[in-house]
Amino acid sequence: MIPKDNFGIGRLQIYFPIFALGYYVGMYFEKIKKYLKYLMLPSIIVYFLTFPIYNVIIDNIIIFYLISISAIIILYNLLQMLKNTKIIEVLGYFGNKSLEIYLCQCLCLNIGIGTGTIRIITIFITATLISLILTNVSNKFYFTRLILYGKFRKNGENNGKLLFK
Repeated sequence: MIPKDNFGIGRLQIYFPIFALGYYVGMYFEKIKKYLKYLMLPSIIVYFLTFPIYNVIIDNIIIFYLISISAIIILYNLLQMLKNTKIIEVLGYFGNKSLEIYLCQCLCLNIGIGTGTIRIITIFITATLISLILTNVSNKFYFTRLILYGKFRKNGENNGKLLFK
């Protein structure tokens, strides 16, 4: 038997039921989605009752699953409420650029002012802004786009065609 510390087996045992739940919800999503709005209030109650108690060390796997599933339901319903707003466009933009932002942030993670929480906030803001600038500049050149991000073409240049057959 493989010890739980090797190869992330312990984590896999914990997260696999969530992945399986997501798979089955995806299969039957059209039937399930009409009921998710009714689960919003119970999910908020469960989340706010359980998360503050178990946020540091979750020793009960059932509580972990309750927190996880209620958070997923809350997030889904919030995104449904924001569906046709500019916030979703901004989140989508940052989601599409997240790999590039992540790769560029290492260059500017210590640029910030103040101490404590103010320093953390200023580092986050400056690192994100500088990363966006670096991302936009590096995406303009084929060589940097290929080496840094593994992109053969610019966004939208592929037009839905396969690169390789």
